[in-house]
Amino acid sequence: MAAVLTHNLNDIKKITYYIDECQRMGINVLGPDVNESQLNFFVNKKNEIRFGLTAIKNVGENAANSIIKERENGLYTSLEDFIFRLNLKAINKRTLESLIMAGALDGFQNIHRAQFFHKSREDEPAFIEKLLRHASLFQARKQSSQMSLFGEFEEFALPKIELPACEPWDQLTRLHYEKEVTGFYISGHPLDLFKLEIDNLCTHSIKDFKNDLEAHAGKEIIFAAMVSEAKERYGKNNKIYCSIVLEDFDETYSVTLFSEQYLKYKHLLTPGSNILIRATAKQRFNGSSYELGINQIGLLSDALDNWVEKTQVFIPLPIMDDHLIQQLDQSIRENPGTSTVSFTVFDPADQLSLNFENDNLLINTSGFARELKKIDGIFFKFFKKKYWSDSL
Repeated sequence: MAAVLTHNLNDIKKITYYIDECQRMGINVLGPDVNESQLNFFVNKKNEIRFGLTAIKNVGENAANSIIKERENGLYTSLEDFIFRLNLKAINKRTLESLIMAGALDGFQNIHRAQFFHKSREDEPAFIEKLLRHASLFQARKQSSQMSLFGEFEEFALPKIELPACEPWDQLTRLHYEKEVTGFYISGHPLDLFKLEIDNLCTHSIKDFKNDLEAHAGKEIIFAAMVSEAKERYGKNNKIYCSIVLEDFDETYSVTLFSEQYLKYKHLLTPGSNILIRATAKQRFNGSSYELGINQIGLLSDALDNWVEKTQVFIPLPIMDDHLIQQLDQSIRENPGTSTVSFTVFDPADQLSLNFENDNLLINTSGFARELKKIDGIFFKFFKKKYWSDSL
C-alpha cells in the first residue's frame, strides 16, 4: 500500500482513495514528521505507513532531501535544533509553512501550529519570518567564525527560541490547512465534531445509498455531510441552479438544487459548511432511474436544538449522590433552551426505576448533551419532534 500511495503521488483523488482503503484494512497512515518521513510513503518499524515529505505541497525533492540528509547527523531534538540546521538554500518560507500546516513539526514538544503564523501586531512579520531570519543570521555567524589558536572552530550554543503565546488553531482550521497542503484531512475530519448529531439523528451515510437509490425508493434518508463544492450556474431559461458536491467520512455525492429551493438554502451551501440533509429517493420524471430529492437542509451545529423535543437522562442508583445532582443542576442552568428534559433513576440490581419530570426545565439540547457525555455512568436518549421545524 505504501508503494501504491507513492505511485499515485500526483493524483490527489487516488491518494485519498487509497488512504481510505488503508484505514478499512486496519493499516495506520501517519502524517508527515521531519524526524521520520522519507521522500515517499514508507513503512516504519511499527508497521505503519508514514506520509512522504514530497506529498506535501511546496515541498519538492530538493527540500525533502536536505531535511533527510541533515537528519543523518542525528535526529532533530527540538524546534531550535531543526531550524538552525535547515539548509536555507533549499527550504524557503513557503516550504516551511507547508511543513507546519501538514503537521510535520508536531513532534517537537510544547509547540502548536498557530504560533508560527502569529503576529504581535498587524504591521509586524509573522513569527515564521522571524524564525527564518534568526536561522540565517546564526548560520552566517557560524560560517564566518575564525579558527582558534588550537585549530578548532568556535562552538556556538543554539539560541533559545521564545515561542509567542497565542491560542491553538481550532480543529476546523487545522483540518482546513492540512487539506490545503496535502489534498485531504490527516488528523481527523470536520464531521468528527458532530458525532453526537450523526449518531442520534442520521439514518444513513452516503455509502448506504450512493450506488443503489432504488433500494431506498420512497424512504426518508437523513444524512450528514460537508459541502466540498458549490458551483452556481444558470440554465437556458436563465434560471439559477447550483451543482453541489457533498462529502462525509467515506464517500462523496453530487446533487443539484434548482431555482427557489437553491435560493432558500443558498446561505448554508458555502464550501466547508457542515449540514444535515433530509431527502427521499424518488424516480426521475422520465422514470428511467432514481435521484435523491432534497426535502430539507440545516446546519449540523443547530440540528439537535431544532429537531429534538425531549432528552431523557438515565442514572444508575449506585452513582446517584449530591455531587452528581450539583453537576446536573449546573449543566441545566448553563444550557437554557426550549426542549424539555426528564430523569430516570434506576436500580440495576432490583430492576426498579423512578421517573422525574418537570415541564419547566427547558434546555439547549446540544450544550446539555455534551456536558452529559463528560459524566461517567449515565446515558441519555433523544426524542425527536414529529415534524421538522422549517428552520432546521
